[in-house]
Amino acid sequence: MSFALAVLEIQIEGPHGWAAKIPTWRPGNAHWLGRFFKKVNKGEELTGYHLVLIIFLLLMFHWPYLWFAKWSLANELLLMGFFIFFTVVWDFLWFVLNPHHSLKKFGPLQATWHKVWLGRLPVKYAIGAIAAAALFCLASLVGGVSLLIGLLNFLILAAVNISLTLLTVIFYPKTF
Repeated sequence: MSFALAVLEIQIEGPHGWAAKIPTWRPGNAHWLGRFFKKVNKGEELTGYHLVLIIFLLLMFHWPYLWFAKWSLANELLLMGFFIFFTVVWDFLWFVLNPHHSLKKFGPLQATWHKVWLGRLPVKYAIGAIAAAALFCLASLVGGVSLLIGLLNFLILAAVNISLTLLTVIFYPKTF
């Protein structure tokens, strides 16, 4: 799903990340939501495009609760952990798959909308992975399962996504 969303977003944004050239609502610092988003996302600007897309994705992630899944706090924590990690993978795949960018040039000079970096990765990626792992562990504790089970589940999710991303890098010729 993150792969498909990255490809769709590349078609919409082209080489200009973070909806830079899209005619979309940008509340900036004048609106409380814009200020909140900027603070939570390490300086990234809120756009109407991203707000609507995130709301839509959250609704889709919760869709099973309307039909067959039983809602619980543990399931909600797990779902939010998955969603957060999904957004990290989706964002990174935008660079991997975008013919206007490459992993060789990936960094603060290319992705200027990511404001805070740790080496060659946005700090947001590390925070997202840590938050997702914490939510997986918390879901296990709330669900009455060992913390290690939650951590193991997150590590499996991370390993699968990293493996699929590596396969994409290997088999997609435009990556480098």
